[in-house]
Amino acid sequence: MRRIIMMCLLLGLPGYAMAAQSDCRAAIKTPFGLVALYDADAMNWLENSNQFGKLCEKEALSAACAARVLAPQTRMIELRETPGGKPAGSIMVVYAPANGLSAAYISPLSHVQYFKPDDYDPDWGDVHFHQTFIAREGDWFRLALPGGEFGWAERKGANVKYLEKGDYVSLSTHAYMVLEVRAKTLLIRDEQEGEACSSGGDRFVLKPYEPRELSLYPIYDEGCHLRLRYTYPGAC
Repeated sequence: MRRIIMMCLLLGLPGYAMAAQSDCRAAIKTPFGLVALYDADAMNWLENSNQFGKLCEKEALSAACAARVLAPQTRMIELRETPGGKPAGSIMVVYAPANGLSAAYISPLSHVQYFKPDDYDPDWGDVHFHQTFIAREGDWFRLALPGGEFGWAERKGANVKYLEKGDYVSLSTHAYMVLEVRAKTLLIRDEQEGEACSSGGDRFVLKPYEPRELSLYPIYDEGCHLRLRYTYPGAC
């Protein structure tokens, strides 16, 4: 009993908490990457809400036609324990005209959990509907899933994004510009007022700054989801 109590006390100490949380981040093989959960060929279905008049013109804009062309479609992303290995659940992506994209993780025990992808913006779904991956083998990506789970997904032809030099990102309430992407760290600086959207005759002058290096620990949460967000998902 004393051993159990002592172990519980030790796990509550900062050093032990960090060690418990560090396992997944220490296992990241391909850092700073996000892969699209949408299928490009299915994105056109979302436009049916803007094309309703044309699509249902021959049917006098009937309710039956509306129900058909505005009905949500789903695509499944099968998950594996290893690339091409045993099943490990799936991700259901819903394409709903007028309502955009949504996603749900279906566990191996068939538990369904809806979630927002790590890179998500409802107004820019074709650009920002991506999930963190921590390893990649060709077209196979090891995705960080809800609840601290992981699964390999084959995403042939899917859009893949990596953080790059010059990206404007935010972490918590702070905005930064990426100066350099290193093996497992980022060199960043504070974003300066007006620099990202400067245009016209007003030339932006960069003020002196102090670079900072970020390790994987503030960049990823304990479930290995990227915590950085793109500051300007669309445009200025």
